Amino acid sequence: MADDLGYGDVGYKAVGSDSAVKTPFLDSLAEVSVQMNNHYTLQKCTPSRAALMTGKDTVMFLQN
Repeated sequence: MADDLGYGDVGYKAVGSDSAVKTPFLDSLAEVSVQMNNHYTLQKCTPSRAALMTGKDTVMFLQN
């Protein structure tokens, strides 16, 4: 799990063969795993982070 990981910040998602970030373990794991490419979150990281830390749904942390 990484915080603030960009789409092209891992080797297997990099454009072209000259990736500045070398991630051989993640690259090999991606070859044999299911890749989920669409994931949507809220505008702020607070509800997602609180849900990850507590195991509760993000709806519990939304403010009106």
